[in-house]
Amino acid sequence: MTAARPTVSAVIAVHNGSAQIDAALASVHAQTVPVDEIIVVDDGSTDDTAGVVSRSAPRARLLRQNRRGPAAARNVAVAAAGGELIATLDHDDTWPADRPGALLEGIGSAAYVCGRVAIEASGNPDPRLVRADRSHIPFLLPTGLMARSAWLALDGMDEALTRGEDIDLYLRFIEAKFEVAFVDAVTLNYRLGPDGLSRNVESSQAAMLEVLRRSVARRRLQANATR
Repeated sequence: MTAARPTVSAVIAVHNGSAQIDAALASVHAQTVPVDEIIVVDDGSTDDTAGVVSRSAPRARLLRQNRRGPAAARNVAVAAAGGELIATLDHDDTWPADRPGALLEGIGSAAYVCGRVAIEASGNPDPRLVRADRSHIPFLLPTGLMARSAWLALDGMDEALTRGEDIDLYLRFIEAKFEVAFVDAVTLNYRLGPDGLSRNVESSQAAMLEVLRRSVARRRLQANATR
């Protein structure tokens, strides 16, 4: 008898994404191994995001809240999710067709499994991001599947962070010694548009430095406590 595969909840946090979320949802629906549920959190949108979601994915669970930021929106979605594994997706990115299938094959006993990212850039993107094409970027959480139990054990994303919240969660995940696995497959189409947050290089660098500083401080505290 073949063991049942873990259940997967797709989680999409969106703010004013009516122009892009239809493509994101279509890519979730096109999976060769379907997810078990789709949860969309509309984080205070003032456009027709909720209407697009209702028309494009009538079976998706749509949660609406006042603007609280992407970290809070994802935490709300994960708290509401019924799946054993969480698959996050930003509203302006898409999934390749066999994304859950490839990740489920590689997760084994790990609490997080990560695939490769395909960079789709327009305009004049940061060349460092372009060089990351087809690489593993484990802190880019939409490339992977994370055990819901691990997310909850870490109290989820830090809602005080407006940038770098995914890096912060991944660093805390590593510090807690959860197991990570990797698969040799593209699991995210990361689309860099002219107005994307990743365009703001200085802000991105500052956010990364802040979460790294926090990680170093936690590790030092832990080291001092074990002396």
